[in-house]
Amino acid sequence: MPYKIAMYTRLSKEDKEKIKVESESIVNQKFIIENFIKNNFELRESEVVSYSDDGYVGSNFQRPAIKQLIEDVKKGKINCIIVKDLSRFGRNYIEVVNYLENILPFFKVRFIAINDNFDSKNSRYNLNDIDINFKNIIYDYYSKDLSNKIMSSKISKAKQGNYLGCIAPFGYKKSKEQKGKLEIDNETSLIVKQIFKLFLDGKSCLEISKILNENNVKTRMEFINKKIKTNVSLWKREHIREILSNKVYIGTLEYLKTSKCIKTRHKQITNDKKDWIIVDNAHKGIICKEDFYKVQQLLKNKKINKSKERKNIFAYRLYCGNCGYSLYNSTKKYFCRTMKYEYSNNCKDNIIEKKTLENVVLKSIEKIVFNINSDNIKNKIKLYEKELTKLENEKDEIYMLYLDENIDKEQYLINRKNIENRKEDIFKKIENLKIKKYIKLDSMEKDIYENELTYEIIDLFIKKIYVYDKNIIEIRWNFKLEF
Repeated sequence: MPYKIAMYTRLSKEDKEKIKVESESIVNQKFIIENFIKNNFELRESEVVSYSDDGYVGSNFQRPAIKQLIEDVKKGKINCIIVKDLSRFGRNYIEVVNYLENILPFFKVRFIAINDNFDSKNSRYNLNDIDINFKNIIYDYYSKDLSNKIMSSKISKAKQGNYLGCIAPFGYKKSKEQKGKLEIDNETSLIVKQIFKLFLDGKSCLEISKILNENNVKTRMEFINKKIKTNVSLWKREHIREILSNKVYIGTLEYLKTSKCIKTRHKQITNDKKDWIIVDNAHKGIICKEDFYKVQQLLKNKKINKSKERKNIFAYRLYCGNCGYSLYNSTKKYFCRTMKYEYSNNCKDNIIEKKTLENVVLKSIEKIVFNINSDNIKNKIKLYEKELTKLENEKDEIYMLYLDENIDKEQYLINRKNIENRKEDIFKKIENLKIKKYIKLDSMEKDIYENELTYEIIDLFIKKIYVYDKNIIEIRWNFKLEF
């Protein structure tokens, strides 16, 4: 049978920080696998597809490339997977064993881990081989232990006042003599000083960005990437505010302001201020503390005033689709100011009538509301969740039957697959209901059906709106739409 081979490689952020050589790199992993295929008579003529996850941990299977690989396995596009070693495929022992013992055999997929000398086709004991099981347990433990050690090391360095970022903050450069220390950069620090001076002179963040763009002052991205084309990168209001708010410019470093949520692993949450690591006088400041705290008070006052005024119903949500700059709010129209300063010819037609935009947004929201039936949503979700619990119990029961040899492996895999399919259908139904759960329309339906947009409705529904030339509008919602 001809093989369709998936060459899977993975490198996590922790691996990148740990390794000093290229032995674990994506490039080297591919070289090892390609060389293995080339020297294997049975595999050398096979079609090979590459799947790579660069910067993803192996403790779970929520990685873009591995998810795509499993989808392709299900569709019959892949019937052989080759990895450098088992740790590249995954570091979670239970999940790895489940894939190699249940899922992949069910789809008749051959699995090869080169350095572990494991080939599912030739393995006499399959995954009951004690050596393979032991290695998987070690990988699982290593993944958790490595993560803890790296975090502990970073915290220790942070408390010593070391800068841990890959790129120095704008206005600074990394010291060549003292590792982890920041030094003032003579060129970019002048721009930082100019920004603070302009703000203290009464200029707004928007006005400062315009001044810098008019004078062709290089942005942070242009200093980092020397090859970037002129005027592709522009100073924006948010860049100015970010610089004005950063305590690094008075010599203070702040760490652990956010962390990954334990439940989701990826979503960042703000930590309690008492848990932050704050190191004063970690390096020489560019701005004096007196001026810095004057600026913080001015920023606070401006924020309060803006929240009271908010004349533009689409404030902080309306952007040019070409340059990403905020659209200007005139009397009857929204337009991109970038064209005024000739930074980009693509923005010259980016003008839209206020009424036109409001009508489009309103009709889009009405369509969503029309598709939402909010009756008994919570009860429906609870019923689905109970059904999922029953299916989990059912899966445990058939597994025990299999262990007790009351059913054979083939029957177990068929039953397990049926349960997984039923679970997947339920998850989809719950996902479709979630949008209904998130949108609380009770107090706003009247406004919507009376053809009136309010700040509350915009804030609830819309994340961002991008306007392109010829009235092409892209709306990004605060939730995922299933219709």
